[in-house]
Amino acid sequence: AGGVFGANMQVVLTNDGPVTFWLQV
Repeated sequence: AGGVFGANMQVVLTNDGPVTFWLQV
């Protein structure tokens, strides 16, 4: 997965919140 979907999945899996989101973006 990529984009917003992939970022959201990473946030859920790591529970790092917006930090993970920005790293994925």
